[in-house]
Parts: sequence; structure tokens; C-alpha cells
Amino acid sequence: SIIEARAALRLCLRHLRAGDRFNVIAFSNSHSSFEREPVPFTQASMASADRWVDSLSAEGGTELLEPLVLATTMAGSGGVVMLLTDGEVGNEDEILQAVLKRRGESRARVYSFGIGTNVSDALLRDLARETGAAVEFIHPGERIDEKVVAQFSRAVAPRVTDVTVRFVGVDVGEVAPSRTPDLVDGEPWSLLARYTRGGGGTAEISGRWQGEAFAMRVALDLPERSEERR
Repeated sequence: SIIEARAALRLCLRHLRAGDRFNVIAFSNSHSSFEREPVPFTQASMASADRWVDSLSAEGGTELLEPLVLATTMAGSGGVVMLLTDGEVGNEDEILQAVLKRRGESRARVYSFGIGTNVSDALLRDLARETGAAVEFIHPGERIDEKVVAQFSRAVAPRVTDVTVRFVGVDVGEVAPSRTPDLVDGEPWSLLARYTRGGGGTAEISGRWQGEAFAMRVALDLPERSEERR
């Protein structure tokens, strides 16, 4: 899987933009960093990172806790972590809680690539859900480039954060998910709710977009009875 990991990592580097800062952390039984701190993205720093990636070899286990907490710390406020892993871990809950604790107010998002068939898929999905990110699984024989491009598109897409929804004119009870997800440009957004009677109304959606207040209204027309499906 080191071949797939190198290819995905190189694609990640080539999707960085002027003004971005980045670092690379390799992990097995221990971990090491390309640089001590994130560095500005330039052609020179990308070439240097390429050479560092070429020196990586596949050996040891999958000790993910410390390097992932370190990456989350380095990402800083509103940053993005791209996690590439082909291994399985036994301390999934410990890793998840440690990352969420360190994430704190930085609100860094953890996007993951699970490479191969022996990965901790539940952990990767939980990291994506809890940090407002996404996960892609790369199976043997699949094209890597399409999934890397898709992940970067999600990571840099405009988004509305701190989303809240208020229903007006309709009696709505349970809502799922309980924590309203961000609105991400180009991504489907769904909210499920239980209501007691049909009728018309609106859903008033508010949040923050690029530091400014965001608001929109969606008209609702709720049927009295659900359609029967057989």
C-alpha cells in the first residue's frame, strides 16, 4: 500500500495553493515530520517534500494516536488534516476522543483515505462525522486520483458553519442528525424531521459564512399522509 499512499500524498501536495501552509507526518511504530512546523507552499517546498516522501518505507505498525493529535494541533484554526492509512488500530475510542479534545476551538477537519481492505473504517467515519469532514476508501485496483481530487474539492469548498434551523408554521419534533451539519457548496445537505400534521411553512436556516452572518429560507409543503410504498 505504500505505493498507493505515496501517489495519494503527491496528489495532495499538488492540490495545494499559493498562500497555503503544509507539513507531512509519517507514522508507523513511531512518527517523524517533514518539517518541525507547517511551511509555506512553493515549488521548492513541494520538491523537497517529494524527496522526503520518496525516502519513506513501509515498516512497523500503526501507532496513530500521537501523530494524529500532532497533526490536528499543527493544522491550527480552521485547518485541514488529510489522513492516509492502510492499517487497523485497536484504540479507536482513545484516538477519537484525544483528537476531539485537542481540536478544541481550532475546528480543524480530518479528511481520511482508507487504503486497502484492512483499515479501521469505523474510526475514519467517526473522525469525518465529528469534525465535519469526509472519508474515502481506496480499494485495490481503484483509481486514486479521482478520490483525492474529490476530497480536496470538499476540503476547500465554501461552507456555512454554526448552522441552526428554525421551523415556522409547521409543528416539527425530532430532528436528525441532532447536530446540524455544515452547508458545503456542491455537497448534498439533508435534515430529517418528524412532524405531527401536514401544512405549509418555512425552514429558516442561519449560520456563519466567511465570518459574516448567513440566512436563507426554504419553503415547506408537508403532506398530511406519507405515500405508501410496496
